[in-house]
Amino acid sequence: MRSDKQPFGAAVDAAIMAHAASDRRREICGVVTEAPQADGFAYHRLDNKAADPARHFEIDPLRLRGLPSVRGVVHSHPTGPAWPSVDDMRQAQADDAAWGIVVPRGIADAGLFWFGGDILPSLDERGYRHGVTDCYGLVRDWFRAMHGLVLIDRPRAWEWWEGGDDLYAAHFAESGFHRLPDGAAPECGDVALAAVLAPVINHALVYLGGGLVLHHLAGRHGYDPARLPRREPVERWQRYIRFWARHPAVPSPATIPQQEGPK
Repeated sequence: MRSDKQPFGAAVDAAIMAHAASDRRREICGVVTEAPQADGFAYHRLDNKAADPARHFEIDPLRLRGLPSVRGVVHSHPTGPAWPSVDDMRQAQADDAAWGIVVPRGIADAGLFWFGGDILPSLDERGYRHGVTDCYGLVRDWFRAMHGLVLIDRPRAWEWWEGGDDLYAAHFAESGFHRLPDGAAPECGDVALAAVLAPVINHALVYLGGGLVLHHLAGRHGYDPARLPRREPVERWQRYIRFWARHPAVPSPATIPQQEGPK
């Protein structure tokens, strides 16, 4: 797995940033390919063929002919947002490549970020970014890192819970989870589904055992690099939790083989 911190190297990131800075009124676009350079990758600037290039991007597939294997697709959000749109998420999920989005101005520290493909962000040192490193993103990355399990990702708009959508309650079973009976004691790997200042379930927390949960709470904005995941006592969240869910691929602590001590 590649980290979201410069997965293609500093030279590629610098080339992308320079491209975005050269045109801050329209969305720039390009691709990252395998190359013989020191980092093994190269960035290729491409023309944006969209009818409204200030708001959208479109790459001419003919321009990709003859290029080496495409490993990343990049475009800019000239003035934000500093997170992927629903369309960005849909297209990234359809591609077998990482996606990069660069915000060249207007939002401090937004810069360039990567998601999708085989990128696995850290579980702790990750600022909040809606659709990438948000509460559901943390749940997905925890299951992938700890159990090699890839959960379905749902394209979602910022503050989707305010519009009446019920993404967690409507879709948790599609990822293989089943609801635990009320009052059942959670085990490590169980997920609490909670409604936090919202009319529907809009937050998820992973139970780590020992009375602790890991979660990534949203703030007032869809991007906050200072807002990190937290490990907290589950008691603090009991009043928000609607129910617990369990995935059958996660072994029960009672079934995990215990290592023998030295003889």
